Parts: sequence; structure tokens; C-alpha cells
Amino acid sequence: MVAGLIGFTIVILFMLLYYRLPGLAADLAILIYALIAFAIFRFIPVTLTLAGIAGLILSTGSALDANILIFERIKEELRAGKTLRQAVDLGWKRAWPSIRDSNIATLLTSAILFWFGSTYGATIVRAFQSL
Repeated sequence: MVAGLIGFTIVILFMLLYYRLPGLAADLAILIYALIAFAIFRFIPVTLTLAGIAGLILSTGSALDANILIFERIKEELRAGKTLRQAVDLGWKRAWPSIRDSNIATLLTSAILFWFGSTYGATIVRAFQSL
């Protein structure tokens, strides 16, 4: 828990210092996401196994990665002389294929782990199936 909190704090500080206002927006979005996820975990009594904690961290990291992709694309468009509105629109459109592909790959991997997690000697992933 301590290591997770330290890592989360470092990531939040990095986003805030490097991206400034957009980084603050991303930090708030990630914090709200984490609060909603934990609220759902409390509402549907979920036992957080090591695999579940890893999944939560992976989903938070994926959301942060999407923010970084969009911010970098917006910066590129602003450097090219676009207005802020155009830069945001083009930044989102150009980052979307990477974000979509990343999420599809995550869903496919999750499906494979769910279906084959307890076979082929992969018993360490067995907790992934205990719902």
C-alpha cells in the first residue's frame, strides 16, 4: 500500500509539473476514476486479490496513458500554429486510434486470461477467475 501510494503521488506530481493545467485536469480525472472504482468495489462486495489490484493499477495506467497521448498530440498541433480549439480536436482525433487499439488489446488479454487462466499450468492467474 505504501509503495502504491508513493508511486501514485509521484505520477500525480509529474503530471502536474510537466503538463500544468491539463495535468491537473488529468490528475483530478484519475482520482475521480479511482474513487468511483473503489465505491463500486464496496457496493458489490469485491475481494481485492493481487490480480485484482494489478487490474486496477493497469486500468488507471491506461487512462493516464490516454491523457498523455492526447496532451502530446495537442502540443504538436499548437506548435504547428493551430488554434487551441483546432489543436484539441485534431489531438483527440489523432490519438484515438492508439487509445482504441490499446483498449482492445487489454480486453483481448483479459478474455484470454479469463478463459485459460486455470489451464496450461497458469494457476497463478486463477484468482482472476474467482468472481
